[in-house]
Amino acid sequence: MLDTSVMPLGAKIKVVMAIAHEMKFDLEKNALHRVIALRNAFAHHSSSAHPVLAAGKTPEEDTSYFQFWVLEGSGKIQRVKRHEAFVEFNAAYGKAKGSLVQLKKIVNELYPQADA
Repeated sequence: MLDTSVMPLGAKIKVVMAIAHEMKFDLEKNALHRVIALRNAFAHHSSSAHPVLAAGKTPEEDTSYFQFWVLEGSGKIQRVKRHEAFVEFNAAYGKAKGSLVQLKKIVNELYPQADA
C-alpha cells in the first residue's frame, strides 16, 4: 500500500482519515492537506520559477523572492513566497506527523498484531 504505483498519496490520506474516523480520533486533517499541497508545489515548480521583484520607494526597500503557486484542494490558487512555504511546510509536517504517530499508537494498542 505504501508503493505509489499501488496507491497514490491522496488515496493514502483518505484511508488514514477513514481509519481515524473509525477510531474516533481527531486527525490533523488540515495539516495533512497542507503538507500535500505544499509538497506538490515544491515538486512541480523549478527552483527558479516565478521570480518576483518588488520595488520599494528606495533601493534599500527593494526585495526579490521566488513565488509558489499552491493549488488548494478547493481549486483555489494561493501565491506564497518560496521561503515562507518551506517554513509552513515544516510546521504542517510536524503537526501531521505527530497526529499520525498518535493514531498509529492507538491502532497498535487496539490491534497488537497490526504492528507485527
